Amino acid sequence: MKCEKCGIHLTEGINFCSECGTPVPKPQPKVQDIQGKREFPPILTVDLAAEFLCVTRCHIYTLIKTDGLPWFQMGKSKRFITDELINWAKSRQVVQQAV
Repeated sequence: MKCEKCGIHLTEGINFCSECGTPVPKPQPKVQDIQGKREFPPILTVDLAAEFLCVTRCHIYTLIKTDGLPWFQMGKSKRFITDELINWAKSRQVVQQAV
């Protein structure tokens, strides 16, 4: 990774460029595409949880309040465990009966 301002090579894990002092942006966890499958990290932010469930960020907060979407507090942020979201979604499945 290089500094956006001065172009010097940056050491991984630093917060500021050692040459010019420019803040180094923190990398966001990204969804990986592995052989056509999308793989999510085990702990999700609100944005990643929304992407994982294919809903909007606003809908995530509604699901927390109305449908018991499982989450936990980390500092001032909400986090979600991927496996728990899968189990929650499975528990909400509606099975169609043959007529």
